[in-house]
Amino acid sequence: MQNGQEQLCADVPVPKDAVVWQVHLLRSQPQKLPFVGAVVLLGVLSAWVLFGQLLLALVALILLCKAAGEYLFPITYRLDADGVWLNGFLLRQGLQWQEAKRLVSEENGFYVSPFAVASPLERFRGLHLRFANDGSVGDRAMVLGAIARWAPHLINEAL
Repeated sequence: MQNGQEQLCADVPVPKDAVVWQVHLLRSQPQKLPFVGAVVLLGVLSAWVLFGQLLLALVALILLCKAAGEYLFPITYRLDADGVWLNGFLLRQGLQWQEAKRLVSEENGFYVSPFAVASPLERFRGLHLRFANDGSVGDRAMVLGAIARWAPHLINEAL
């Protein structure tokens, strides 16, 4: 079995029975763009005014885009027999099914946690799977079916 980093490499073929979908919050919630843009712009301008260096303003831009990356850039999700994987702007995470201990149902997705009980660390170690729109690949029913097929030990707790 491959480790998480190998699974996320572009060279590794995607299994044909994998469930792959993409969620782009900017497209589904465009009304939030002015606020996010204003925060990023304010942060970059603040860095420029405070430090007076273009390099630090660029660092601030990169860090703020990373922080808002889940909204600004699409995230690709993949569920397969080995685990769950996320790819996005400066984001590459994976969790193998045998490491997953708990599945938490949320309004817009599932949270896959490596901890059997709630922990303050799980937001840093687990993965949030956002659902696609109903009727498309990655909707709630399809994600739940894929998890039931590959990680049935997680299903009882989520429902």
